[in-house]
Amino acid sequence: MKGSPLCAALLLSFIFALAIVPLLSLTHREPQSFAASEASGNETLIPVLSGFVTVRSAHPYQSIEISRGGKVLWQVSEPGLEAESELELLAQDLLQFRVIWPDETPETAVFVEIEPDGKEAFSQTYWAVGNLGEEIRLDLK
Repeated sequence: MKGSPLCAALLLSFIFALAIVPLLSLTHREPQSFAASEASGNETLIPVLSGFVTVRSAHPYQSIEISRGGKVLWQVSEPGLEAESELELLAQDLLQFRVIWPDETPETAVFVEIEPDGKEAFSQTYWAVGNLGEEIRLDLK
């Protein structure tokens, strides 16, 4: 006995409809979070990205701090040679990067790498005697 073409078409349509549900969940992007910026009186929304920061120093540091507009985003207060952490970044970001070394530390190098998810990494080596204070400008569009 041979099946009806209408029944075969309905069965095939039903199978495709069931397959669409997992495909949509696989291809659906998560909504991007945004941060409000009130620069020059206009409120604009700036995408927030998660990222990863790594700092390596040639000599043991006393502390490391990364801040944005006076708000501390990440701080390490235990002495060491290397530290890393997750960090929330803005698509256009201006970060203040500070490292403090103990007194009598000779001129030393510190390497910082910021890896935003899905974007090109920023890396820079800074040289300093005593304390380091630098601004890091990121444009992650």
